[in-house]
Amino acid sequence: MSVFKAPSDTADTILGVWWTEGKKAKVKIYKEAGRYAGEIIWLKASADDDRIIRDSKNEIERLKERPLIGIDLIEGFTFKDSKWVEGKVYDPEKGKSYDCILKLDGDQLEVRGYINMPMFGKSVFWKRVNEAE
Repeated sequence: MSVFKAPSDTADTILGVWWTEGKKAKVKIYKEAGRYAGEIIWLKASADDDRIIRDSKNEIERLKERPLIGIDLIEGFTFKDSKWVEGKVYDPEKGKSYDCILKLDGDQLEVRGYINMPMFGKSVFWKRVNEAE
């Protein structure tokens, strides 16, 4: 049973390393020029067989050969009313970017991607990486 923790009112509490759903990747969230972004720093698929995973499903032809490690999975967020807004999330499995809202509940981050309206979007949940992981 999890205990609900109130959303944080401190914008920088989002900073750090996060597991994506299913522990497929680690994303390091950082702040630059007043905006928040998150870079892929580890991929399970790469770790399993020591190969470079490319952004092969990207809709932009010239980006299909870039390695996924090092790209920003989320970018452009500002903090407003206890959530991070005005950003984008990239889904490398579909090769598409979506508008996004981030909400923090303790050590769980809701990443809600959507087109047009958040109510019609989809959420995934990331967990903060413990120092031992």
